[in-house]
Parts: sequence; C-alpha cells; structure tokens
Amino acid sequence: MSLELHRQILATLSAVGLASGADLDAYAAADPVGGQVHRATCRAMRPDPAAKQAAWTAALAAGQPPHLAVAHASGVWVPGQEDILAPFRDRYFGEALAMAAARPGRTGPRLARFLYPATLADPVTIAATEAALASGTLAEPFRLVLAEQLMTLCNVHAAWTKPERALPARARRTDLPAECLVGGAHPDSGRSDCDDALPRRRPCRPGGGAARQRSSDQPITSSPG
Repeated sequence: MSLELHRQILATLSAVGLASGADLDAYAAADPVGGQVHRATCRAMRPDPAAKQAAWTAALAAGQPPHLAVAHASGVWVPGQEDILAPFRDRYFGEALAMAAARPGRTGPRLARFLYPATLADPVTIAATEAALASGTLAEPFRLVLAEQLMTLCNVHAAWTKPERALPARARRTDLPAECLVGGAHPDSGRSDCDDALPRRRPCRPGGGAARQRSSDQPITSSPG
C-alpha cells in the first residue's frame, strides 16, 4: 500500500473513531517525512471531545513548531461532528483569534483559517464573524481570512436554506395519472400513461432544431452537388 493511500485511509478511519493510536504511530514510523504531521491531523479528527481539546491546545501552544500547529488545527473541524465542536465556536472568537495573532509570519493567519468554525454554517457563526470584522481590532491578514470564511459560510448557509425549486410544469399538472409525477409506468401496459397525456416532441437533428416531418410517399431528394 502506498503512503498516500495509507494516509487517506487513516484520515477516513480517524474521522469516525476507528483508527487506533497504534495505527497512527505505525504510519508516523513508516513516513519519516510527513508522518508526524499526518498523525497530528488524524488525532484531531477523532470524534471525541478530549481529542478536540488536545488538538486545540496543541495548535495554539506558544512553543509548538508551526508545521505541527497547523497540522493539529487542520483536523479539528470535521463535518458531522457539530455537536462535539459547538463549544469551540465561542472559543474561536474569544481566544483563538487573539492567540493566533501572536504567532509570527504566516502561521497566525493559517491557524485562524483552520480553526474557524466552518462546519457550523448558521446565523450564529455568521453574526459572530461579522462582529469580529466590525470590531476594528483585526490586523489585515486576519481580516482577509475572516472575510473569505464569511463569504463561503454565507454561500453554504444560503444553499442549505434555499426554498425548494418550483416543480416543473409536468409535475404541477393535475390532469395526469398519479404515476406520471414520478415517471412510473402503467402496471398493465408496461408503459407510462404520460406518453399519451403529454405532447410528443419531434426528434431533433444532430445539428439542432426539430426534424421536418414528411409523408412516407414523399421522395427523398439529395441536395445539389
């Protein structure tokens, strides 16, 4: 098994709590280049409050090497773990942003990005993000991070809460047999009653447009040369 495939499998298993510490240690030993980084991320992905707390603390620890700090942070927010992660939303805006701002170089903005509560796409997170942006206390790199996350979060929230699209005219008609609404077939004939109730479409030419219908006795003429 390649290291890349092994890494993907471990991440998937970690997110559902099925990767053991021995599994992660074995991978770290097998991959001397990126093994420690991936082990830190997988530990953070576990659906366990203690694992989330440990990853959160490690990501923001002052003496943590930047690559490991980001590795811990990148595994915290996993879709489907919202119940476990809900308390970390307030902690992000209350403590993590300020602690990340104390990190030098690009590490601080990267931590701000990875620790952002991106999976909690609801009005509470949107309002908290807008309040942080309006506070005037954020340095420009952090403002850019929050502005980008806010735009993404608003798009996700809008998609989740969008009213269902209007049904097509075919489904709205009340004069059709019931099975037409789901594309069913008449149980006796083996074909859909919709075929009789709905108007037929003419076949289309390969170049587009409806094919011109002709009678069977109309001769076929070829176009001049």
